[in-house]
Amino acid sequence: MTTAIRQKAFASLGICIAILTWSYSFVWYNEAFMTYSPLTIVTMRIITVVLLVGIIYLIRRPAMCFRKKDYKYLALISLFEPCLYFVGESYALQEMSATTVSLLQNIFPFFLPGIILLFRVEKIKPVMLTGFIISLIGVYLLSYSRLPMWNVTPKGIIYLLLCAGSILFYPILIKKLSAEYPIRHILFVQYTVGAIFLLPVCLLNIRQDEILSLMRLEQIIPIIKLSIFASLIACLFYLNAIRRLGVLVTVLWMNIIPLITFTIESYKLKLGLDMISTLGIIMILTGILSNQNHVHTKME
Repeated sequence: MTTAIRQKAFASLGICIAILTWSYSFVWYNEAFMTYSPLTIVTMRIITVVLLVGIIYLIRRPAMCFRKKDYKYLALISLFEPCLYFVGESYALQEMSATTVSLLQNIFPFFLPGIILLFRVEKIKPVMLTGFIISLIGVYLLSYSRLPMWNVTPKGIIYLLLCAGSILFYPILIKKLSAEYPIRHILFVQYTVGAIFLLPVCLLNIRQDEILSLMRLEQIIPIIKLSIFASLIACLFYLNAIRRLGVLVTVLWMNIIPLITFTIESYKLKLGLDMISTLGIIMILTGILSNQNHVHTKME
């Protein structure tokens, strides 16, 4: 097994771990919502990551140097994620169910191949595009099978639109920057700039009871979990997957998230699988596996 194949295998394993973490993070969100507003949750989880990584960097003192021409890209990825994406997702989860949010988020990647071709960040093979389309159709079939259960609200849709820029353009910018800089440096800078963006807004809107709750360990544990697992570890795996597997394949893996949330919600509500949802699941997995097989075969 060559180094390139090992790197891609590790990236595939990493994105699986990230997906499982993000799928379960809805539980931590619900725990945090009992005490904090979405804006406070997002700001605190970003600051927690910055402090953790900052302490490590103070000890290890790694060389970190970005060229001036890339400052604008770093500012953009910081605006897209964590700011717009985390805020949009957090408020959307207060308006709609986790299944509805994850399914609606997967409508945006339909436009991704066109954006990839427009910015020329990677080549798209016909088999990759076919697998991508098959998997997206599977997501839509899964959505259709639960359509009567959707609790879509106008405010929820508006909040989700804040995620669109991150879903469509964030991986493009990461692909561009990760070819020149270590992903851990990119993550630290984007969260630091994101904290600068969000902290003043949070301080102007934070409630007094939230400030008191931040002093109680048992009430900040959900935020700590979101910070360490969902914002730090999972995001590092996600950035590495974009670098090693490519934008299209990595985003395709994200289709597993609505599949997992769909399964969890069906189990909780004791709902069986109908023919449409079963076909949707098969198409999602087929599209993902066809792309993975293509990636590994190409490297041999």
